[in-house]
Amino acid sequence: MKKTRAQYERYLNDFGVPESEKYNNGGRIRGKRYGSWLRRIDSILFDVMYNEHLRQLNKLPPTLLYGRGRSKEGVR
Repeated sequence: MKKTRAQYERYLNDFGVPESEKYNNGGRIRGKRYGSWLRRIDSILFDVMYNEHLRQLNKLPPTLLYGRGRSKEGVR
């Protein structure tokens, strides 16, 4: 079964905000939904993390991991 971006976002939300990213600790995130925040605010990092997660799960070969709306040559 392929893990979708929405499933990965929920996974990150359940995981919680890393201590170093919490606003009270000098980070950027004030809320509790790390996955949702990351997808909205830093979508490139979200795609990189998602693709790395898929690669670790051996779902796709590295050559097919270009992310949403991206091609091998770069962003469309």
